[in-house]
Amino acid sequence: MSAADIANDLAFLAETPKRVATLVQGLDRDQMRIRGPGDGFSAVEQVCHLRDVEQDGYTVRARRMLEEDDPQLASVDGSQLAIERDYQSQNLAMALLAFDTLRHETLHLIKNASAAQLERRGHFADCPAFTVSGLARMMREHDTEHLAELEALRSQLKA
Repeated sequence: MSAADIANDLAFLAETPKRVATLVQGLDRDQMRIRGPGDGFSAVEQVCHLRDVEQDGYTVRARRMLEEDDPQLASVDGSQLAIERDYQSQNLAMALLAFDTLRHETLHLIKNASAAQLERRGHFADCPAFTVSGLARMMREHDTEHLAELEALRSQLKA
């Protein structure tokens, strides 16, 4: 992955909390808890999910990949966390603030990594290894999915 690709991914990732804030802006307490189509998360569940995946997944993974040699990384079951942590009862504004803070922490780790550190590897059980720069790409893909889900939910609520 080129330096320009990494910089582009990091810029996208830095904007995600602002984009999420825009998508949930103006929703009332009831609207925040209306679930999307199928098994879709509500707006508050989306934000809590992003926060917890950042906290329990991306920040931990980035730190371990930078500090350890080829660590085996834990998966995060977002659906299970939503149930265990009762996302529907949580405060969306507080979850968004925590997500923004955690995202800055993760980006700080990656942005301050040297070119050699960006090539350090980690892996999930039974999966091919990936690099720190690959983790940034994985994060971007995850953000893109959830931004699209929030946009669809926002459209559903306007209809």
